Amino acid sequence: MYLKVKACGIDEVGRGALAGPVVVACVFFKSYKSIPFGIADSKKVSKKNRIRLYKEINELADVGIGIVSSHIIDKIGINKATNVAANTSIAKIKFLTNKVLIDGHIKVQVDLNVKNIIKGDSNYVSIAAASIIAKVSRDKIMHA
Repeated sequence: MYLKVKACGIDEVGRGALAGPVVVACVFFKSYKSIPFGIADSKKVSKKNRIRLYKEINELADVGIGIVSSHIIDKIGINKATNVAANTSIAKIKFLTNKVLIDGHIKVQVDLNVKNIIKGDSNYVSIAAASIIAKVSRDKIMHA
């Protein structure tokens, strides 16, 4: 059972990859009354269900995506690139709340209540949703 907290959830995909960009998604559900069934850490969801959930999450939530290319990663390093992508994803959210829940050790520069959570994608629905958005977004880039 996932915790439903009025907060933006942030997760990344691509930190450990040998090629391609790092993608960070920020997701804020405007209402927790109609969260799509089956949201979980993207690694635990089949490709078919990730694509379905990606569409449903985009319809029901405010979503921001930050992408940093491999060329930039090579110049500034993966940690800084991930942080840049995370800040970009937050900047694209229209309905920001006071609270931001981040999976892992990503650092953002915002005047909000930020909480980093190890394995947050296993405990918070907004982080799990961000995991799905980031994964499907990166997959689309890598398969283009």
